[in-house]
Amino acid sequence: MLDDAFKNGVDEMRFFQLKSPRQIEAPPKHPIPLLDKVQTAWNSRFDRIFQLRTYALISLTAKNYEEAGQKFEKAIGFFRNTMSLYSVTVLQEPTRRAATPYELERGPLAFLARLCSPISHPTPTGIAWQDRVSRLLTADRISFTKNEKRGMIRFSNGRENRYAVIVGLRDCGDKTSEQVMRTVLGLPIEMTVYQAVRPHDPSRDMLNLKIERANAPFMRLSTNASYEIDDVLTMIEGQDSANRATLHDYAAWILVYGRTPDECLESEASVHAALAATGATTVREGIHAQATWFSQFPADKQWPRLFRYLSSNVASNLYLQRPNEGILTSNWAQRPICFLPTVDGQPYAFQFHAEPSQMSAETGADKETVAHCLAIGPTGSGKTVMVTFAAAMALSIPNLRVYLFDRLSGCESFVRCSGGEYLTFDDAGRRIQMNPLKMQDTPANRTFLRRWLALIGEAHDAKDEGEIARAIQTIFDPNLDERHRTLTTLSDLVFEAGGRMRRNVAPWGDPLQFGNYFNGETDSLDLKTRRLVGLDMTTVLSDPKLAPPVIDYFVHKIRTVSQETGDPSLIFIDETAPMISSSALFTSNFLNVGLREGRKLRQSFILAFQTPNAVDATGVGDMIRQQCQTVFFFRNRNSQASDYATWGLSEAEIDFVIGKDYREFPYAVLVKKYSTGESAILNIDFRILGQYMKIFNSGALAVREMREARDKYGDREFVPSYLSGEFAKKAA
Repeated sequence: MLDDAFKNGVDEMRFFQLKSPRQIEAPPKHPIPLLDKVQTAWNSRFDRIFQLRTYALISLTAKNYEEAGQKFEKAIGFFRNTMSLYSVTVLQEPTRRAATPYELERGPLAFLARLCSPISHPTPTGIAWQDRVSRLLTADRISFTKNEKRGMIRFSNGRENRYAVIVGLRDCGDKTSEQVMRTVLGLPIEMTVYQAVRPHDPSRDMLNLKIERANAPFMRLSTNASYEIDDVLTMIEGQDSANRATLHDYAAWILVYGRTPDECLESEASVHAALAATGATTVREGIHAQATWFSQFPADKQWPRLFRYLSSNVASNLYLQRPNEGILTSNWAQRPICFLPTVDGQPYAFQFHAEPSQMSAETGADKETVAHCLAIGPTGSGKTVMVTFAAAMALSIPNLRVYLFDRLSGCESFVRCSGGEYLTFDDAGRRIQMNPLKMQDTPANRTFLRRWLALIGEAHDAKDEGEIARAIQTIFDPNLDERHRTLTTLSDLVFEAGGRMRRNVAPWGDPLQFGNYFNGETDSLDLKTRRLVGLDMTTVLSDPKLAPPVIDYFVHKIRTVSQETGDPSLIFIDETAPMISSSALFTSNFLNVGLREGRKLRQSFILAFQTPNAVDATGVGDMIRQQCQTVFFFRNRNSQASDYATWGLSEAEIDFVIGKDYREFPYAVLVKKYSTGESAILNIDFRILGQYMKIFNSGALAVREMREARDKYGDREFVPSYLSGEFAKKAA
């Protein structure tokens, strides 16, 4: 973009990155008291949160308005094309008098007014232009006289004051990098990063550089000056297309704001410290503060601390991002699940859905937007903690249900502390009793049983399907005694002797094999009474033959609840790969029934895999990706960029996932919405929760501690003792 700016008529470009305080709307009170405390503790981190906006102010020279219009049309077209990756929009003043506040805030006058009036943030309208621009923009009084030697600027609107100092970049260090400005913009302070660029005429630069090269031996320059000038000439001439560059006048400042002089100075100190770590040299503007402040506006052509930089160096200092504030609404609720901070310190409105709520013009109801997700990350990367926290916040939505297919008790603490039901197959005294054959006789249950018997019987042909049809007729025969509706009895009764179906179904009726799972005297699997249910699948998921029919039955029961109640539901399946890979029939059923029909039932499935290759290894990776439009990429420092080659990640996103970038954030995740192409790196450091962090702790030590607390105090009274750490030393 910078290399072609001059020939597209651009005289000057000013880039502003405004980081200003933002307030987020407080969520409603959580219906679960403990999780309400978690919600309050988490949202305390947003008491002082910021939003980042990036603006480019383009200036050009013209003889008259007509010529200016033509030049601007060309310059804007060029800028939008070269910056299309960042979703650039042109700020325009509203053309109607009854403009909404939203329209006014997105006009050029509102942007300029924010520079002039950082307290009031006026949103003037330029319709009819009855006032001079200077009067439209100024709502705050600015004072440069007091403390001028110290360079502090004071703004006042009659009710409150705001203070600012200007930090100038005297030297960007030996090597410019996006890391410099990214580090600064990541600071939790109010600021404006202001960078001014004036493109040079490449032809004139080449002439001047050749003169400088000829004079270099006679000047007091470095011994390598001639070679350095030759390198620059090569880049300007474009002889090396991979290393092409142009020269520009460049200046950069950081305007740091504070509510008090002390706060302003503290913020300034953090900027100096952050830049010093990158090798840059900074200075607080004193006598130049006033000139620097006025240089923000196009009429001012005098830029203090001007440098001559190559376009590659200027581009490295321009840390640009496509704005992504998340999704505010879904067909679950007209608000976010929760807010999560990005690594830049901005609030991200988190949703499982890939797109916001969309009203159908035909029905007047919400369209079924995709809410299925993938979570990809190795063991210990934080998948379970992230999912359980998001589930906890989602439970604030009335009637929403959460089902967690758990492994190694990772979700047990969360479920039990939150008052949910945690079901297990391993505790003989409290194990689940299941019997699909004792379901009510409904068309949906008959369809499921036909599919389920084909799964456990490994049906292959029409003969097998015929046996299954006869079996279902027998199962729902009103004359059949209830006690005979078991696989143990019916496998010999309804399936042909010596046939494939009897041979394959028989182990499911044998107590020494799989008979303890689906031969209950009753079906005690109740997924309707509680809104939060955890299912300990450690044993089930360890057996590739056992997992598909168990999960298929659970998913059917969940679907039945959704159909009966209309309630939205969140379903998390830990370690999905073994389940998907074990049976082609189950995989087809799961994708076609579970995922595709789940969207219509307002369900969200979260499928967890340890590596991206594990998704493709299932053989249905493309289908899974098609259904799961939101992907959580957790860091895997043992992975390589090639592992993510087919996932459409940018170079910066891959650098994060493989652990090369953002190392200063030990707990982070990349969230990518494939339907819109938007992504964000979120800071999921939950340590701010304090003792409530133990609710989401999935480690074996915490689980043992929680169980000891339950043994002593019971299911209803154990939480305070567990959270206070009463059993921590004992468990250790």
